Amino acid sequence: MSKLCSGLRVRLQWTSGHSGVKGNEWPDQEAKRAAVGNETRNKVKVLTKALPVSAAAVKAARKRHDTAARAQWWRNSPYRRV
Repeated sequence: MSKLCSGLRVRLQWTSGHSGVKGNEWPDQEAKRAAVGNETRNKVKVLTKALPVSAAAVKAARKRHDTAARAQWWRNSPYRRV
């Protein structure tokens, strides 16, 4: 991961989410522009490909999917006792 991010600098700064707060309008506009894939005024690059996903996240998502699929199958199963 460190090789992928070499040279990448990220700065996070908390800003109150309440509208009307002085100084919050500009970051809100920039965040909205970036969210729809537009380049921001500060030339912040938007992601062009998905971020890497951990193996644990993939396994957890698969487990949720399989559990839901089994539950659905059982609800519709002719072998289920009513």
